[in-house]
Amino acid sequence: AEFLTILREADPSMLEYRVLKTGDKGDDVLALKKRMKELGYLRNAAQLTDTYTDVTAERVVLFQRQTGMTENGIASQELQAYLFSDKAPSCAQTLPRIRSRVSSGDNSNHVICGCCMGEGCECCGFKGWIEY
Repeated sequence: AEFLTILREADPSMLEYRVLKTGDKGDDVLALKKRMKELGYLRNAAQLTDTYTDVTAERVVLFQRQTGMTENGIASQELQAYLFSDKAPSCAQTLPRIRSRVSSGDNSNHVICGCCMGEGCECCGFKGWIEY
């Protein structure tokens, strides 16, 4: 044991988590998303699934940026231990706009407004969608 060097105290709670990245599925992904939603990294209207998507990775980057962690979109064990702790900060940044295609009967191309997520706001003329 003489050759081992401890750089910092390890948090034993980190062992409870697996590393999560785009494409992963499971209850732990859903729990991560729920916690991120509680802290404001996901919109209140967001529909949560058990799949780690590109959007999930983008929001993890926001958390990483705010906490000074490496910005790679991967939910490491250390990140999750911090995220689920009482010390995890709420999101202090404006969430990026998300645009999703919606179909309409008149064959026009619409995109759900990223600001209001279809509810109607000033950006979309209170329609909830934008033509492109």
